[in-house]
Amino acid sequence: MSAGLVKAPSSSSDTLKSPHIAPHRLDARGFTANHHFMALHGADGHHEHGVFTIAQRVLNAEKHWQEKAHQVRHVELAAAMLEAETPDLYVSQQSFWTWRRIASLKHLGCLYADLDYRKRAKWADSRPEDVLWSAMRVLDDENVPPPSYALSTGNGLCLVWLHSYVPRAALPRWSAIQKLLANVLDAFGSDKNALDAARVFRVAGSRNSRARDWHNEIVRPVYLRDSPDRLRLGAYAFDDLADQILPLARADLVSLRAERAKRRAERDATASRKPTKYLTVASYYESVLTDLQRLRHLRHGEDGAIPQGGRDEWLFIASCAMAHLAPAAVVAREIAALAMEAAGWNEREAHSRMSAVLRRAEASARGETIIDPRGETVDPKYRFKAGTIIERLEISSNEMEAANLRVLVNQDRRRALNTVRTRESRHRRGSKPRSEAQAARLALGARALALEAQGATVSEIAQTEGVSTFQVSKAMKEARE
Repeated sequence: MSAGLVKAPSSSSDTLKSPHIAPHRLDARGFTANHHFMALHGADGHHEHGVFTIAQRVLNAEKHWQEKAHQVRHVELAAAMLEAETPDLYVSQQSFWTWRRIASLKHLGCLYADLDYRKRAKWADSRPEDVLWSAMRVLDDENVPPPSYALSTGNGLCLVWLHSYVPRAALPRWSAIQKLLANVLDAFGSDKNALDAARVFRVAGSRNSRARDWHNEIVRPVYLRDSPDRLRLGAYAFDDLADQILPLARADLVSLRAERAKRRAERDATASRKPTKYLTVASYYESVLTDLQRLRHLRHGEDGAIPQGGRDEWLFIASCAMAHLAPAAVVAREIAALAMEAAGWNEREAHSRMSAVLRRAEASARGETIIDPRGETVDPKYRFKAGTIIERLEISSNEMEAANLRVLVNQDRRRALNTVRTRESRHRRGSKPRSEAQAARLALGARALALEAQGATVSEIAQTEGVSTFQVSKAMKEARE
């Protein structure tokens, strides 16, 4: 590879530091499609059951866009079947349960920015390496860590930040980072329509038949943060990446710095972590959509096909939830995918029946607002309280429990879930189960009563047992009862 390819030194101590870039020569053939696929979809115990997509744009064919899903656990086999310099080959950046759609999203494993820098007059005739270094300086200035790798795609650059695999529950926070990255890199032609989680990008080693310059038609890396076979191993922790990138007031940065350092120091590196949810509205609708999908499969079996009579209401509410989750450019596509999966509607029928949802999503994207019944200025997208959805879909208490719903629940179910969460939280903190704690108090009370009969005071007993006088008194009371 040309001297333009560089590698940033990496270690556990500089995971989120500013990029210190040093030249490093590497054979272009050293980063193959296999390395690319493994960096994106390298399987682990929690990730191997999903699918990813390999797609190709084929000229002069009946179907110009050909796409096939592959099991993540077969990622190396899928890569081995590809021929070098195959034209116009793409790979999905995330994994899915079935279709390459946000509604079917299984895990998020990377963030990205697609830079169409040739659309900017300043960079139109620049080498991809030169554009990258300027973009890296801007990222550094904005406190954004360097990407895991950057590919020259023929007419632009694709920057990718690999991170630990997180479930779809992280989508709102993930989407916020995507938007911020696009804004930071706007001067380099960042594509604001390429921010959704169902995006595909060109495969390393493939050929861009639409490349403006023949010498740039092969998709190749111009930056690697680590060696080709270690990129996934060196992925950022999602929480740490989000903490650094998402904007905070300067005072918040100062006050949270010590707490974040403490949290990272105390955290078990091998423990699984749930992504923190900062974006209340988006997180709520992600949970609503998850509950709706669970309810659909409970009511209508594994394929979840809703019979006539119940389709419109479920799809309307699900489409409203999707409008809060998907970028404006892909809302219509995602709603059409939901409608095909749940009701068998084609794209035209889905757009016709859900036109009100789409109109409001488009108005929101234009920055328009409406006045709600309380006289407040709000986003025009439809919003529903959990109670309203429960009533409209006639969700019973038995269904709430059987489908393991988390948001679309009544007071009794919410109380039960809170009890379970409290118990699990106590267990994670090392607290004993209630039955064990009660047995321990009764044993303490029995010992305390025996010592009291021998003339010992409560204070003396507390000192002997190494507990407080309050604990001794409470234990003695329970033992007497």
